[in-house]
Amino acid sequence: MESETVSLDNMSTAFAAHNLSPFSMFIAADWVVKTIIVLLLLASLASWTIAFVKVVEIFLAKRRVRHELQFVLNAQTLPRLAASLKESKGVGVFFLREVLKEVYLSTQQVNFIASDGSSGGSREKAHERQCAQKGISAQGIFGEGIFGQGVFGEGIPTQQNPYDDCLFSEEIDRYGEVGRDMNEGVKERVHSLLSRCLLSAVRRVACGSAVLATIGALAPFVGLFATVWGIMNSFIGIAESQTTRLDVVAPGIAEALLATAIGLFVAIPAVAMYNGLMRAINGYRNDLGDIAAAIERLLSRELDRHLQQKSHKK
Repeated sequence: MESETVSLDNMSTAFAAHNLSPFSMFIAADWVVKTIIVLLLLASLASWTIAFVKVVEIFLAKRRVRHELQFVLNAQTLPRLAASLKESKGVGVFFLREVLKEVYLSTQQVNFIASDGSSGGSREKAHERQCAQKGISAQGIFGEGIFGQGVFGEGIPTQQNPYDDCLFSEEIDRYGEVGRDMNEGVKERVHSLLSRCLLSAVRRVACGSAVLATIGALAPFVGLFATVWGIMNSFIGIAESQTTRLDVVAPGIAEALLATAIGLFVAIPAVAMYNGLMRAINGYRNDLGDIAAAIERLLSRELDRHLQQKSHKK
């Protein structure tokens, strides 16, 4: 009985000498286990940094999009929407610019066919002079001044709609009547364009979030590899010492299991943050889809209105 008590006392003294705290186990671990633990901690730091940056980015983007969505839903025409978004810097401005550019290109087919620059170029220059007389330049429509003085700036009365006249009426009159087929063609091209613009905007916001999924998927297995390596070293130590005492086996196994614990510590928050970001990105995608659908409706009304005006003139 005394021998068992003495052996337990010796074992307790050995455990106290090893000091099985996480930091002490890390210091006493094999260099492979140390390297893996350091990599896991760096991955944890990277995941938290990425998550913080993406949360701020998505929050600001969603706030801008929802602000623009109110303007889009309240607008009755595309020119009025352009006027209301002239101070905005969100994705809705990008969507509107691309839509107006596509409509402009769709009504400029003759100019693009006349590649020699003779007849088409003269017609284009004449059209630019007509637009310039109304205070609009081709650069002002689709360049950086799309919402600046070139379209809705100073010197243009608000009750007039020079952009409307220049973009729709004159282009349609100069290049022939826009039939129902061309009307549908413009709508299809705009729908395709907006879908690609939406994917591009979502992809830009989601950039970097896949790193969280990668860390969440790999961290437990990396920690498990360090655990297996540490247990192998523990068995090698048992074979060399020719003893199976707990005070000899326990420290090595504890060091090995520390890597698994750190791997789970890294993976669980990364997976949770990735799922949260995906939900936020899906909400952002839905808001962008609402803006794109509203712009398509405005364009459809605009084209139908001009078709009706053309039919009434006849």
